[in-house]
Amino acid sequence: MGVLGKILSIIALGVGVFSSIGVIGTFGNSIKDVSSSSDKASVACAFIAMFIFAGTLIFVFVTLCCSCEKCLGIIVLAAGGAALFFSIIAYISFYDWSTHPSPMLSAPTKVPRPGEWLFGSMFASVAVLLTGCTLTCT
Repeated sequence: MGVLGKILSIIALGVGVFSSIGVIGTFGNSIKDVSSSSDKASVACAFIAMFIFAGTLIFVFVTLCCSCEKCLGIIVLAAGGAALFFSIIAYISFYDWSTHPSPMLSAPTKVPRPGEWLFGSMFASVAVLLTGCTLTCT
């Protein structure tokens, strides 16, 4: 697969970075006013997923011309799994209504809502996992 698999990984990682930035941008200025612990966990996990996506994207760009598909595939698989984990935790903690919901983060005035961006981040994580499998198994 070679360069095509790396380009697919770059595209999937770019979508992940974009959707993670979308989550943080949709939260906007209300991040500093978050009061509940579930909303804080959602914001923190969204930041962690964004840094995982961005770090892996830089790593794949650096190794674009190298011939190390197996080790690169394993690293992309691990990063995709970690980003998926943190994206799922952010999604679950965003919709945790067991505590008093924060009106700052759950206000439906902005479209797309943070939950939709978080779902896109989870989808991008699955795409990163699949491209990591493509790099490793071919």
